Amino acid sequence: LRRNACKPGEVLLTTGMHGLSKLGLLIQSNQINTENLNLCKNLIDQSINAFCRPTPNHQIIKTIIDSSEKFFKTEIGCTDSSDGFYQAIVDLCQASKCKAVIDYQKIPKSKSWPRGEKWDQFYFFGGEDYELLLSLPKDWANKLLQMGAKITEIGYFAKGNPKVEIKNFPRNKNLKNNSYSHF
Repeated sequence: LRRNACKPGEVLLTTGMHGLSKLGLLIQSNQINTENLNLCKNLIDQSINAFCRPTPNHQIIKTIIDSSEKFFKTEIGCTDSSDGFYQAIVDLCQASKCKAVIDYQKIPKSKSWPRGEKWDQFYFFGGEDYELLLSLPKDWANKLLQMGAKITEIGYFAKGNPKVEIKNFPRNKNLKNNSYSHF
């Protein structure tokens, strides 16, 4: 699993929802009043759990390996979203020297996830969700998706300067990268 192994034409996948841990942090630290925002109990519970008791899905690696039996690739593009969903994709693009095109309509969100710019900021830049983003050839990605794993196809990699393009974005503008920075 390498950040620099993404190739143009490969599918971009994610293992889960992002932004939940950020929302859990804001709820736990009383920075968000859940009653004023009319957030559903399931989303509140899911977010607090993602923040207080993150559970990495170790089984997903076995599923990825099991799906690879007829594909002869020793390295796949992959990183975790601990620094945020958007930053993880930027890291893959920069290390692999290609661009990513994601479809906003395909990113997995809770049905009760609120809409709006603030909520997109939480989703794209929250971090600490411990999900994976990976790049696979189309046939391999299809096999993995058919296995019923909790993985979602969200876009693809293409030739071009390292950057992230977002299709079907409701506000029709680029996001300002507000990812966490260690330095």
